[in-house]
Amino acid sequence: MQSPPPLISRCRAALHEAMNNMKKDN
Repeated sequence: MQSPPPLISRCRAALHEAMNNMKKDN
């Protein structure tokens, strides 16, 4: 299984950051 392209990994990283930020706000 090959590693995902940088674009996808970047999107996933941004998604995780957004979720963490939402958790901190609440």
